[in-house]
Order: sequence, then C-alpha cells, then structure tokens
Amino acid sequence: MAKTLEAHDKLIREIFEGSYQFEIPDYQRPYAWTTEQAGELFDDLISAMQDARVSGATSQYFLGSIVLIKNDREPKSSVVDGQQRLSTLTMLFAVLREAMPHAADDITDFLYKKGKVSLGEKNEYRLTAREEDADFFRTNIQEPGGIAQLVASTDKLEDSRLRYRENATLLLGKAKALPPADLIALWQFLANDCSLVVISTPDLEAAYRIFSVLNNRGLDLAPTPPRWWT
Repeated sequence: MAKTLEAHDKLIREIFEGSYQFEIPDYQRPYAWTTEQAGELFDDLISAMQDARVSGATSQYFLGSIVLIKNDREPKSSVVDGQQRLSTLTMLFAVLREAMPHAADDITDFLYKKGKVSLGEKNEYRLTAREEDADFFRTNIQEPGGIAQLVASTDKLEDSRLRYRENATLLLGKAKALPPADLIALWQFLANDCSLVVISTPDLEAAYRIFSVLNNRGLDLAPTPPRWWT
C-alpha cells in the first residue's frame, strides 16, 4: 500500500536548502501576519538563541508545523497550512541577507537556488507566493536588494503587500539594531537549531483533515506554543 502521510521534524536548513519548492495556492487567504506576530517571532528567536548560548544546550527550537500536499519524489509542495510562517521566515532570511552582506551568498541559498545563466537556467525559488503577490514577493523580498527597496518605498499598498512592507520594515530595524556577533549567531541558530514539523500527503482530502485537526487544537504539538503561534 502506498504511503499517504509522512511527518518529519526537519531543521530549517533542511527545509530551505533542499527538497522543497513551496507554492501558496490561490485559494489561500492573503498573507495576514501583523507586525505584532512578526515581532514576537523575532523576539522569541533571539530569546531562545540567547538561552541556548548561556546554557550550552543543543536542543532544537520548535517553530511549529506545516501541512503540505506533496508527492514523495517531487519538490513541488502545495502549502495547506503554514503560509504565514513560511512567508515570514523568508522575509527574515532576506532581512538577514541585507544586514549581513558578507553572508549574502549563503543566505540567498535559503531564498532561491541560483540557475546557471550560461545553461539557460532560471532561479528556483524556495517559496512562491499566491499568484497575485508572487511577482511582488519575488522582486521585493527574495531578490537581492529587494527588501531595502521595499522598506524605502512610499507607494500606496494594501492587503498582503502592505503586511509585507510593514513586517519587513520591523524585522530589518530589529536586525540592524543587533550587534554583529548576535546577527551571526541568530543566522546560525535559525539555520542549524530551529525546526518545523513537516506533514505531507499526496492526498488533498487527507491534507485538509490534518489541517482541521491541528487548527481545532485536537493535537498538541508543543507544551507551550510560541506567542505568535497561529
């Protein structure tokens, strides 16, 4: 009998450097996290990083779960649950790249796999936003220099695009306020010591059943969810 469900605890670097190409389906609601949730995510990461540094502990920091429709051998992954978290993490990568130019190439790997221009290859983006926001997200967040351009923009924006700019502005300000050593430590902690539970199934009905259980709190994945948990 073919497998219909897989659940694995994966490090952030395994998720964003490897075998996933996340796509946000058009039926998903627009990106909706506010500066409160994005700020809490950043602050919780800093607090967990500092606690780990003081204690010397190597235990993983759990960032929640995502639910995907995905076939075993294909990287394409339709996101049923986790758009807000994946989008905000992508913004955080872009912010760290902007704040840490010396690590830009390494961090860019978490945003897209560079295509070989001489072979006619295009970049393969780790996350594709909803169709109406995909170009905006790619240009202003995933591409080099995009986040600075977005933060400096005075264009009138609404809905997802306004949330992107508000959260990017907040996260960039918080990152630039950190000492250089803490910035490096945050990047390494996020990549190497933070994890998500990735729940995947090729079956649409099963994915929605899992989504329903998780969002009705029928299954507790952590004793104390982070404040920004949604």
